[in-house]
Amino acid sequence: MERLPVELTVVRSQPGPVSDGQWSTGLCECYGDMSDCCFALWCLPVFACKTSRAAGGCVCLPLLDCVSCVPPASLAMRAAVRERYGIEGSVYSDCFYGCCCYPLSWCQISREIKRRAAALSNAQTSSYSSSSSKRWHYSQVSKSGQFLSATNSRLDPAALYTDIMAKMVVQQPQPIVTTTASYSNQWGTGICDCCENMAECCFAFWCFPCFACSTSRKFGECLCLPLLDGFGLIPPITLGMRAKMRERYGIEGSMCNDCLYSFFCLPCVWCQMSREMKLRGHSITFINSRAR
Repeated sequence: MERLPVELTVVRSQPGPVSDGQWSTGLCECYGDMSDCCFALWCLPVFACKTSRAAGGCVCLPLLDCVSCVPPASLAMRAAVRERYGIEGSVYSDCFYGCCCYPLSWCQISREIKRRAAALSNAQTSSYSSSSSKRWHYSQVSKSGQFLSATNSRLDPAALYTDIMAKMVVQQPQPIVTTTASYSNQWGTGICDCCENMAECCFAFWCFPCFACSTSRKFGECLCLPLLDGFGLIPPITLGMRAKMRERYGIEGSMCNDCLYSFFCLPCVWCQMSREMKLRGHSITFINSRAR
């Protein structure tokens, strides 16, 4: 039998969400959602509380922005949303936008949450439609020896093989991630476990501003950023850093708890964050698995 040429289309795709690392809308693109823009214009406190609830935070959390020169709730919410969706930026820029463009920052957060939710819903719908359309129809052989498909159309075996191979999609299996330690969705150490690292405990006790600045730099933020905590009754930088760290490491909690710990246990919070970074700082090895 003559061997027919087969055109094989191979698609190798790595599973998982893909993010471009940018906000879906600009800070001043209020025309992207005029309802949110008008809502924020006429009743900003209620709009901020509604957005906080949509992001999974406490509904009354934005009201704390009234007691600080640097709005702690806006800063923490923006930092948490960036970390959740893999958006590039820094707590320093979040602080700047929260102070100078307070209403626009909340509008941008609201638009981002809506667009990401809509994109996720569309992706799930598309995935379901694609999986349901890829159904194989088995062929039947009639008594006369003719090769019939499920649609009762006559096909040659070689032509059927060619058609199957042409529509084949090879997908890259998801890589296996091996780490040197298993992490849970809880903090590695308690808020009062200062004895786990006495050197850091003494450092924070004798020179707390220097220790906070050092921890901020290790986390990838500006060195002098924690000094802005002195401009608010509720330390905004500490609240934002703790919320961002929880999102990055998948630690359970809420911004209300972060706010309470930041207000009543400020040195202990920074010590806990420093210990957590050291515990999570193990190397990660990616091993590509082979299809079986």
